[in-house]
Amino acid sequence: MTKTIHEFPNGFRLIHELSDQKINVSSAYFFCHVGSIDETERTRGGAHFIEHMCFKGTRKIPIAKEITKIYDDIGAYFNAYTVKEYTCYTLKCQDEYLDNCIDILSDMMFHSIFDKTEYKKELEVVIQENVNSSETYDSIIDDAMDIMTYNGSSYENPIDSIKYHRGNEKMFRYSDIINMYKTYYQPQNFTLSIVSNRPPNEIINILKKTYFVSLKSKYDKEWLERKANINMNINTQTEPQYTIIPKKGNQTTQVSIAFRTCDMYNFDGYALDLLQVIIGELFNSRLYTTLREKNGLTYKSFVSSEYYQHSGRFSLNAITEHDKLIHNKKRKTTGKGVIPLMIDIINDIIKNGITEAELDVAKQFKKSKLIMGLMRIDNITQYNGEYMLFYLPKNIEYVSYKNLFEKRYNNITVEDMNRIIQMYFYKVNMSVCVVGEKVPSVEIVREECERVVR
Repeated sequence: MTKTIHEFPNGFRLIHELSDQKINVSSAYFFCHVGSIDETERTRGGAHFIEHMCFKGTRKIPIAKEITKIYDDIGAYFNAYTVKEYTCYTLKCQDEYLDNCIDILSDMMFHSIFDKTEYKKELEVVIQENVNSSETYDSIIDDAMDIMTYNGSSYENPIDSIKYHRGNEKMFRYSDIINMYKTYYQPQNFTLSIVSNRPPNEIINILKKTYFVSLKSKYDKEWLERKANINMNINTQTEPQYTIIPKKGNQTTQVSIAFRTCDMYNFDGYALDLLQVIIGELFNSRLYTTLREKNGLTYKSFVSSEYYQHSGRFSLNAITEHDKLIHNKKRKTTGKGVIPLMIDIINDIIKNGITEAELDVAKQFKKSKLIMGLMRIDNITQYNGEYMLFYLPKNIEYVSYKNLFEKRYNNITVEDMNRIIQMYFYKVNMSVCVVGEKVPSVEIVREECERVVR
């Protein structure tokens, strides 16, 4: 694959990669460098809401359903999502439809009208979306873990929440959201990542005819101040953190045991990715083997990790019945429930590290996963876009998605793995969250988790 990077005079940036696929499809990700960390107390949830409103009509196409109809009529896929550090609009279409699709999207990005009637209607939609997500254990645990892991920084706040939209008249005013939109939705704050059969010179010529390139960026003092005020300084953790959340309506209980780790620029993240495979991604992973195969305690267990610009998190997770969380009465030999067994796994990792055989299997799994990922050009599109947002400004070497395994994972040793275990896996660095209808007391959870050996 051939990569091309181009920056236009107004600051709009393009990263283009020629597709290896023979199918007549292009994938484009438009990254606006604004997320929940950029919000003020008055605009919490604003980045996510602006994402919604950009679909609700423009100066050229004021009726929302006419926008979606254009994409529907040509069979294009069009969607968007908001995370802590950016908002992304995703597009996939046949190569020949790129011109029109990009032109319409540029109108949406810079000329959305924010009609007040549509604004009120969409606000109710967003509230309902938050109501739905607030019922899921994953969302509840993520929010609780963010508060513990990133406490004191801009990253501790959820991307969106019901509390942002109800009960506080000073928050989420129409004028504040409009100002946020006009401040951040500037060409200089956008990056387009595209994987296509159409060559880069054609894409550049398409963009020159759109607002992405024709508009001038208007960075004012307010924009710069807001960017400068992002707080990346998390509070020092001096003891393990615990959050126990009773939640009615579900017979299961979910537990997450997490450790603060490194930022996205630290190469330790690649070793942690392999550790994630060893502990929780394989059928023969330590979590799966211990909790399900040996003890029949869980249907689902997994490990998750994330890396931001200032810090990261590595989490062991399991879902079980509430009466199996601490004790397993059906197993007379050990009698241990999910949390004690998870602590045993963590202790064994700390005391004994991982084996050469485990590392070899993890590498092969990771290699296969990345190779299979090449079949989806979306993966490459997102990967390249995030490189442009976060790594290029720091002059970090570009490694293509295709070469990622050889350049970043293949040379990791057992010594590297055991070093990162000792660096991040220790008691003071730990946060624990339990959510369920019937939950144990924090004292019981703490008693088990305090067994972590260091």
